[in-house]
Amino acid sequence: RRRLTTISLFGATSASAFTEVGNNCIADSPVPAAEFTVFQVEQNIYNPLPLAVASPGVVTKWRVNITKEAGEESIPQQLVVLRALGNPGEFLAVAKGAVESVTGGQNIFDTRIPVQAGDRFGTYSELGTALCEFGSSTDKVAGIEGSLDIGSAGVIGISLENSQLPLSAIVEPDADGDGYGDETQDFCPTDASVQGACPQPAAASPPPPPPADLALDSFPLPDKRSLLILVTPTVRATVSVSGTVRVPRAKKRRARSSALIRLRGPRRTVNLGQIGRLRLRFTRPLLSALRALPKGRSLTLRIVVTARDDSGRTVKDTSRLKLKGQKARKR
Repeated sequence: RRRLTTISLFGATSASAFTEVGNNCIADSPVPAAEFTVFQVEQNIYNPLPLAVASPGVVTKWRVNITKEAGEESIPQQLVVLRALGNPGEFLAVAKGAVESVTGGQNIFDTRIPVQAGDRFGTYSELGTALCEFGSSTDKVAGIEGSLDIGSAGVIGISLENSQLPLSAIVEPDADGDGYGDETQDFCPTDASVQGACPQPAAASPPPPPPADLALDSFPLPDKRSLLILVTPTVRATVSVSGTVRVPRAKKRRARSSALIRLRGPRRTVNLGQIGRLRLRFTRPLLSALRALPKGRSLTLRIVVTARDDSGRTVKDTSRLKLKGQKARKR
């Protein structure tokens, strides 16, 4: 009988980043002894597929090929990931797939199993595993008795030469280490928290418009004891008012001197569109000076209105006002 072969599961691996590991021969032998975990330990140099995983990744599919004659009945079969422990013939079961039903033809099963470099693949079945019996003398299949639990180790109990295991697995890279294959399972390989499409970066918010220019108008309304100042800022601002006035002092020898009186009013927050009202009250010394000053004379009051907006900008509005004397003329 002539040897049967098949093509790789997804064609040539050079066109993509996944790798196919194992053997893609087609089994045409009867099912051998059951209840063994079976895997390929040696294979000839003409097999185009590697025997073990070359770099860490995720198994996303595995395949078993058998002829219709060898697979006339459904055979339950389970993928097993094995890792050599360093002792001769001793292997550790690090992962398993679901139990699948294998029948005649090409059987392809989806799975998701993270693997490391050096891991290899085997199968377990209660009913036994079909083999390709047309290998060369360098092809060898081994078996560990029983079904290995994950995390348990076993030692090779049987060895079959001139045989190949019709099992291969697709290993995809896993760049973000989330346990999902980057090509068919993970559509955002740069973010381990996302397996769907990568979230789009939020659109940059347009810069806020520059604040409106800060300007200030003020209008003083005097009376005998105080000054009412109306203020209108162009933006919301905190406004305050102060004033200074020089008043004459009593005569000293031949020179006349003056004193500087400072006035300070309250602070108010004035919103855009509002009119603020600030009261600048005259002090007793100023009132006394006005009462002592004839009505035909006046004192100059220098008024400073200051506005500070929420961004820290400050403007001032300065004005002068004549305060008339209040002393009545003698008759």
